[in-house]
Formats: sequence, C-alpha cells, structure tokens
Amino acid sequence: LFIGVDTAIMHISAANDTPVLAFFGPSGANHWGPWDNDMMQSSYTQNNGFQIMGKHRVFSESRKCQPCGKDGCNGTKVSDCLMSLDIDIIKVNIQEMMNEKNS
Repeated sequence: LFIGVDTAIMHISAANDTPVLAFFGPSGANHWGPWDNDMMQSSYTQNNGFQIMGKHRVFSESRKCQPCGKDGCNGTKVSDCLMSLDIDIIKVNIQEMMNEKNS
C-alpha cells in the first residue's frame, strides 16, 4: 500500500499494481490520479473530493479553487488544501485498504 501525495513514486506504485491512497491539492486527480492497470478508462471525473479507480483511492478537499496548479496559497509555498485534509477520513480509508489487501 502506497500512501502519499501526487508524485512520481505514486505513479510507479500504481504501475506496479500497488494499491494507492493519494492526496491531491493543487494538482487534480482527474488529470494526474494513479491509473489502475486493469481499467481502460479513467473514473476520476471530479476536480476534487474522494474518488476510486479500481484498487486506488484519491482524496482532496472540496474547494472551488482546486485544482489551481500553484505551489502554495497566496505566495506562501503552503497549500491550505493539503494542510487541512481530514485525518479521520484518511485513517478510515487506510484501514479499509489494509483490510482489502489482507482478505
């Protein structure tokens, strides 16, 4: 199980059939989400929120400004949309994915 943000390692994990739980902020999962090798079409249809594609899950805050493509809010280099992810929702998804992997 790979848990992290939108990076090259996320894509390498997905390409190697490792389940991914990815967090998106300034980039959009609808363009950059981890691809499931068993699927012919992307099921990431939203700019933000929680989405599933095969064995992969992506999560981002539901904000009107997302995806913005910027390297932080208001020139700060800190993306509020990443800093405010709901840890309880993340924990539930990690547990669900671990249970799926072990079943």
